[in-house]
Amino acid sequence: MIGGLPVPPNTLGELGAAEWRRVIDCLDKTKQISPSDLGNLEMMCMEYERYLACVQRIKENPTGSSFAYLDKDGNVKGWGLHPDHIAAQHHLKAYNMLSNDFGFSPASRGKIGAPTAERPASKAADLLKKAI
Repeated sequence: MIGGLPVPPNTLGELGAAEWRRVIDCLDKTKQISPSDLGNLEMMCMEYERYLACVQRIKENPTGSSFAYLDKDGNVKGWGLHPDHIAAQHHLKAYNMLSNDFGFSPASRGKIGAPTAERPASKAADLLKKAI
């Protein structure tokens, strides 16, 4: 633990660990983290990392999210979705499902009663709050 917060697990790479630190900080600020949540948080960060890896491979693919079906003579017969595009969709869906469990979308915060960062209604309300 660093500063009282759990460190990223060794199963995460650089990008997953960065997501872990970002998310754990948010959860800590809203007092929503529990030791029993860390497994789901690890899976969420893994899905994030895997999604980004697929996106990177798609960027490096000359035809982007698609690939050509070639006939026996090497001519383009048709086009299909690149396997990394399909995998990226899968990882993004899993990431979103897990992140909703933690209340990381407006709709899911309302469903689970997650606290949000306190925001003043106006500059005047902010000044009044500071004055009290």
